[in-house]
Formats: sequence, structure tokens, C-alpha cells
Amino acid sequence: MEYYLKGVGEKPALVAQIQRNDGQWRIEETWPPMDVERHQLDLSECTNDGAFVGGGAPVVGGGQSLTVECQAISDESNLHIAGMATIHLSAVPTFDGGQIFVEMQDAETGLRLGHATMDVRYHAGGYEAQTVIPGQEITLLMEFQAIDAILPAGHGIRFVLSDQGEDYLAPACGNSCTVHVLPSLSTAELPLIERLDSNALITPQSEEAANNL
Repeated sequence: MEYYLKGVGEKPALVAQIQRNDGQWRIEETWPPMDVERHQLDLSECTNDGAFVGGGAPVVGGGQSLTVECQAISDESNLHIAGMATIHLSAVPTFDGGQIFVEMQDAETGLRLGHATMDVRYHAGGYEAQTVIPGQEITLLMEFQAIDAILPAGHGIRFVLSDQGEDYLAPACGNSCTVHVLPSLSTAELPLIERLDSNALITPQSEEAANNL
């Protein structure tokens, strides 16, 4: 602001300073990174413990949730998730309304890595609500809020699906608008990068700084 508003000092470098979930800062030319490798997870290969109604698909909403747990992608090296992960859920709403909240966790520790939420009326994206026909299968094209996190080697991914989450209200239609989710037809994608510690950003601080104590 000093440079652009007052003409004071040197022109700042046009880079992004990113903090990873373990606290490390680094320099990136762009963020989300351009060099991501997108790894697809087929949720049909994962386990789930959803509540089944009448022998059908697991139900989300009305006080019921669904947990989908996927095995580790790598047992040898940490994974660095950076950017906009997605999850495409095949689902059958029971009402013209409702919502899905997805929390992505480290399956070993339960650490929250990111979250996504969607009103089923916006399942195809865009800014205009669409009519949802109860009993008709749709695909919710969901995108997680920005993530920059390390998943340790040997740790799997867990997706917890509910109709509301932290700082998110329950759907206006209440317990009546449950959604049947079909994990066997759903997928997720993780944007993965590789970075060396050589581009870590060391912030100047005194010996009395709180994070040195």
C-alpha cells in the first residue's frame, strides 16, 4: 500500500505468500499453483458407514450423516494438497431443496483439512437455482474452499457428509429434505504439488516472538 498509494519504497514482488496448515510459509508465483497434478479418488473403492433406509442409498440430513473413508494414496511420502479440491456426489434428493456439507479430514488424526457446502438446487453450478425433482438422480459438482495442507504418508482421507457444518445454518426445509448419496457413483479430486523447503519463507522476528517460546 505504501508503494502503490504513496510512491514510497521499492515496488513489491508480485508473488503470493502462502501458509501451509502446519504453519510453514513459502513463496509461490501464483496460487492456486499452476503445476498441480490432480489425483482422482473413486469413492466406490472407499468404505462408508451411512444410515441406510429401506435398503437404499445412505441418507444425509434429518439428523443423519455419512462418513466415507479412503485408504492412503501414498505409504512412502507426504502429500501436499494445494488449491481447489473437488468432490462430485451422485445423489437423489427427496425434496426440492436441502444441502450437503462435506468436511475433509485426515483419516488417522481427524484433523480437518477443508470443507465444501452446496444447496442441492445449485448442483450444476451457476447463480440461478434449478428445480430439483424428488427421486431424480443428480450430480452435485462441489468444490472445497481453498486448501494448502500436508497429508502425512500412510494417512487416508475421510469425508464426513451432513446437512450443516460449523458456521453454516441447517437447510431452511429442516429435517424433511434428506438426500440419498451414492458413494459408488461419486468421485473426488485432490490437487497435489511437490515443493522443497528451499522456497520456505522465513519471517523476521525477535527472540521474544510468541512462536519462538
